[in-house]
Amino acid sequence: MKNQQKNMLILGVLMLTLIISGCAALGTKTILRSNNLNSYNFKKLGYSQPASEDILNKIRQNTSNIYQSAVEAFFADKAIKVEKHNLSDFKLIDRVDTTEITKICHENGLDGYFCTQIKYKFVDTYYVIIPLGKSEDAYVEIKLYDNNGKLILHTKHNTFAGNSYMMAPKAEQTVRDGTFGALKRIIKEIKK
Repeated sequence: MKNQQKNMLILGVLMLTLIISGCAALGTKTILRSNNLNSYNFKKLGYSQPASEDILNKIRQNTSNIYQSAVEAFFADKAIKVEKHNLSDFKLIDRVDTTEITKICHENGLDGYFCTQIKYKFVDTYYVIIPLGKSEDAYVEIKLYDNNGKLILHTKHNTFAGNSYMMAPKAEQTVRDGTFGALKRIIKEIKK
């Protein structure tokens, strides 16, 4: 009887681990990956402010600061170092000035540069029929360019699909989790 209970406990822990790690993977996608990604040696990357920074900060105050803190925290213990260099006119991730990226990379000795767009999904959350609040889930999309302005990697993390929260999450948590999710996928793709 004790062995059966012990086996059930181990099985339960394994199932819970698979479910939790699987949920995070559900929210993260690689949209584009260059075939020669392993030929790059990234030691120093630049990054921009999030797209439409002014609008984001009006929707949810301090979004750009939350994002910058998340990027700096993510790379704090990594071999790859990061530096922030704002783009002059960055409204949409699909309309990036690659000549400006190339210029920033060459002037600052960067091996690559990434741009980010954050979108919010506000959802009313309930426990059975009891309202818990409005979640501030985030979609974080990141494009990585080489130092010549060529797009080599594109990832996206959706905290609504990929993260589980006990209470309705706020932007401080979802922007950080979304940024970490998209950057983890970038690091994973680079190391393949």
